[in-house]
Amino acid sequence: SALDLIQPTLVSLGDNQVLMVLRDGSEQRALHTAYSKDNGWTWTDAQASNLPNPDSAVDAMALDDGRILLVYNDSTIDRENLSLAISEDHGRTWTPRVVIEQEAGREFSYPQLTRGPNGRIHLTYTWKRERIRHVTFNVAWLDQSHDQRLATAQ
Repeated sequence: SALDLIQPTLVSLGDNQVLMVLRDGSEQRALHTAYSKDNGWTWTDAQASNLPNPDSAVDAMALDDGRILLVYNDSTIDRENLSLAISEDHGRTWTPRVVIEQEAGREFSYPQLTRGPNGRIHLTYTWKRERIRHVTFNVAWLDQSHDQRLATAQ
């Protein structure tokens, strides 16, 4: 139900349009998206996306070229990985791109994306419930990285 969808992250799509991506606490275990055409005054019903969600927080941001970057846990059951996906259609479909972290029995959670003044993207997240980890990359790295570990790409 809609009551199981929490912790929205919002992405401006321009022209008063906004994408909302929601964490899923229901048994469906899928990221959900909804849209507004009036800067958030009204919203479409949330629809399940093609990405899983283990009832964990996500974050998203618009890239300069109009694509949407999403950080999420690519699982329906746990937070043992943290991954990046890209949408080229304002969040209607997503393509998994890079696995940032993956370790059985560990947790990578509560991600947050920002962009620095030089255009680099900064990702912070809770690392194994021990500390906050900070990684940074640019769009060129993102575009040439497909299903690679971050450590091998830097």
